Amino acid sequence: MPRTVAVDLTFLASGFLLHDLPFNLSADLYRGRLEFPAVTLLFAVFGALALMSEALGIDLSRFPPWVRAASNLGWLTAGYGEFSSPDEVTKGGQRLGGSLLLGVPGSPPTCR
Repeated sequence: MPRTVAVDLTFLASGFLLHDLPFNLSADLYRGRLEFPAVTLLFAVFGALALMSEALGIDLSRFPPWVRAASNLGWLTAGYGEFSSPDEVTKGGQRLGGSLLLGVPGSPPTCR
């Protein structure tokens, strides 16, 4: 199996099996609805960013830990920003973005 496919499958499996299935999907099914596995999509974006940074030759190993941590936080923020479209960020005054990762009250974004 090519490495890029293995990385993609790892991120997708993590998003679905470790996040959506035990938490979001089970809660949605309990409420009687079935929504798109949004965290799986978010993890797919994170996987694409990881592969992109590798393809661009970004190597932060020579930098101090705080620089690497800040860089990774920036990539995660960019991925989450790419995942959340502007019309999903607010709805009726409630902030929807962030509810998936930070536990902020509000409904998670849904795909239409």
